[in-house]
Amino acid sequence: MRFIMQRRIIANGIYHVYSRGNQQMVIYKDGRDYEKFLTKMDFYLSNLPIEIHAYCLMPNHFHLLIQESSDSEKVGFPFISIFMSRLLSAYAKYFCAKYKHSGHVFQGRFNSLLVDKPDYLKTLIYYIHDNPVRKSIVEKAIDWPYSSAHLTVS
Repeated sequence: MRFIMQRRIIANGIYHVYSRGNQQMVIYKDGRDYEKFLTKMDFYLSNLPIEIHAYCLMPNHFHLLIQESSDSEKVGFPFISIFMSRLLSAYAKYFCAKYKHSGHVFQGRFNSLLVDKPDYLKTLIYYIHDNPVRKSIVEKAIDWPYSSAHLTVS
């Protein structure tokens, strides 16, 4: 029997989840790559009781703001871990096939930080959406098509 180490995830908790390309390599080389990741993200979200409140894909990394299901304590495992495992594995298979890449696509397991204060949540949403501005990719966050910034502007 194989032992699988699980992260401590709190039911209904909101987490800043992020990962980068192995050795900081570019993991989205063209628009199709970004779209493929987002399509896979939507597919795996539709099968699990978690919610994404914000996201931003950058050329060599991504940020997600995910809320765990209140049911995770009842079933005894975190849905975020299942979601991330499926998403990263599926995208890595796509990337390796498309670019004839061998080896790891992502640098280790994904990182996750509990968002436990309302002020931190607001700051984090801004931080996630402002990534392409800070990296001088676009002038305004809503201009980056691979983030949820345009969904939060009224």
